[in-house]
Amino acid sequence: MALLDKKYRFYSLGAVIVEILVLPLLLFCCLLIRLRILLKGSEEKPDVFMGTMHINSWVYVAKALREKKYHVNLVIWNMPPHEIEAGPHDIILSQRYRLLFRFKITEYFLQIFLFLWAAWHHDLIITCFLGRLLDRTILLRWFELPLLWMAGRKIILNTYGADITTPRLTLKGRYIYSIMEGYLKDQKYRSLDEDAIKKNRDYCQVWADCIVSAIDHVEYLRRVDEYFHMRCIDTSRFVPTYRNTKVIPVIIHAPNHRLLKGTEYLIVAVDELNKEGIRCTLKIMEQRPHDEVFEEIIKADIAADQFLVGAYARFAIEAMTLGKPVLCYLREDLIQYNPIWTECPIINSNPDNLKEKLRRLVLMSPEERADIGRKGRAYVEKYHSIQYVGERMDKIIKKVWAGTK
Repeated sequence: MALLDKKYRFYSLGAVIVEILVLPLLLFCCLLIRLRILLKGSEEKPDVFMGTMHINSWVYVAKALREKKYHVNLVIWNMPPHEIEAGPHDIILSQRYRLLFRFKITEYFLQIFLFLWAAWHHDLIITCFLGRLLDRTILLRWFELPLLWMAGRKIILNTYGADITTPRLTLKGRYIYSIMEGYLKDQKYRSLDEDAIKKNRDYCQVWADCIVSAIDHVEYLRRVDEYFHMRCIDTSRFVPTYRNTKVIPVIIHAPNHRLLKGTEYLIVAVDELNKEGIRCTLKIMEQRPHDEVFEEIIKADIAADQFLVGAYARFAIEAMTLGKPVLCYLREDLIQYNPIWTECPIINSNPDNLKEKLRRLVLMSPEERADIGRKGRAYVEKYHSIQYVGERMDKIIKKVWAGTK
């Protein structure tokens, strides 16, 4: 996440000099890797490296690939404390090498060793546009993908959101509701250098062997090779709870960024319904451990995801997995890139109709809400399960490994 968080950048003339000196070494190592491939030949199945951005669903994607007999290493650079319990990552570098992370110089050199280790031991690199192996360097970050190509390694890029999102450059004036609203209101997002994100995005699109993307991310990309929402969950781990006999329905909402999720619209809708005598309770979970959020979803009657972005993400998938009806804004113009949405039982809600959609859900009987919950669980099992994602990713990798797009 180098473009978004400068605390990992090593800004100094010394770092630039080091990178200029290190570049020939990396070049030599990559040519050596290429020679090694030529001498021993390609494996039937590639060894896969995934990382280094913390994307919790990748835990399940890695599991899906392992069930397809791939050898996978999932390596995360750093993980927020409240997200650590979301799943078993193979390596969280900031935890395993705490001593190295105490000093900027050792943390800095760790990424160079990580690059060499990943390139030497893995045939296929699955990464994001940001949070790549050398993404925290100054100059080497622009040589990373060409070096991997030179080493004969295949590159699959998967978008996660902030790595490619440039709403002020791309979305201005196009939609009534969009993520743009949050970007204009939130100081953190207002200060992002969208030109730098675009420059990095354009660079990555040139060198990737395959770009996997869907949902709303596609409108920021010139090229998408596989329209696929790489969100996955192990449905076998979670037992759905379809019915709840509470007199007053509980709505669960777990925003990571309120202004991007449209939380204020949900709060207003709930308050107005209560003033009208339609009783419901809103429970907002922010920056809480993943297990706690899961427990609250189980107890809730309704899940509310987001009302500006125009696509559902992890929280909605988890809520449907647990059998809850979900409110979320799905932009109709994005269905062409996400055809599975035609089967999605999410209650499509934007700021204009959120109150009325919520009213209907609150006034439903527990049995009616349970029926929506069952449809949601079936939808996740069909399109976000270990089995489905494993099949899709296996086909994508085979296509890339065969040298085609």
